[in-house]
Amino acid sequence: MAELTDLNRRDGWIEGLRLIVRRVKPSGRYLKDLTAFEEKTGFTYSIVATNISKMTRIRGSHQIQWLDALHRHHAVVEDHVRTNKAMGLHSLPSKSWQVSVARMLTCNLAADLHAGCGR
Repeated sequence: MAELTDLNRRDGWIEGLRLIVRRVKPSGRYLKDLTAFEEKTGFTYSIVATNISKMTRIRGSHQIQWLDALHRHHAVVEDHVRTNKAMGLHSLPSKSWQVSVARMLTCNLAADLHAGCGR
């Protein structure tokens, strides 16, 4: 993991923007999707751009490891949102309030069951 903020030469970026790169060995399911550079180096790379510099009252929140963990957790949340939409939330809103409420409750129940069963 490394910070690339000082290498950014682009104009118009937000003041205080930080660029963090993370490299990992790719798992077997991602080997077919590697770029030529990733095949050559044997690693996959992901870059996070964030304007979070430090969260008050959280010790160590300015460190890149903490910011990387924060953004990876957010990716898990986005995955749950995508799953919930696939379970029926994409059909909201309905013309009927009662149908929308019933669909929302049913989708939330399905998402809870899906999460509880360990996928």
